[in-house]
Amino acid sequence: PVVKRDMSETELAEFVIDTVAAFGYEGVASQNLRPSKFGSADAVRFDITAKTDEGLDILGTAQVASVAGKVHVMLFLAPGEYFYPNLLSEVDHVFASATLRP
Repeated sequence: PVVKRDMSETELAEFVIDTVAAFGYEGVASQNLRPSKFGSADAVRFDITAKTDEGLDILGTAQVASVAGKVHVMLFLAPGEYFYPNLLSEVDHVFASATLRP
C-alpha cells in the first residue's frame, strides 16, 4: 500500500485493509466507517473482518488520521470468538486517550 497526501477517509480505510491483507490475512474487509478523533485531529474509525490462512475468524478495529502528510494508525486485531469482544472496551479506552505529537 502507498500513502498519498490528503487521502480521503475511504482511501485511509483501504490503506489499512490493504496493509492487513499484506500481513497474510484473507478476506479482509472494512465496515462501519465513522468519524473519530485522534487526539485533536479528525480521524476515521472502522471495523475489520478477516480470516487467517487456517480459517480462524479475526475481528478488528482501526483508527486512522492523516495530518501534515503523515498517516497515523491505531490497529487492533484479535480472534473474534473470545479475545476481541473481551478486550474491545479496553481498546476503545486506549483509542480515545491517544494523542498525536508534532
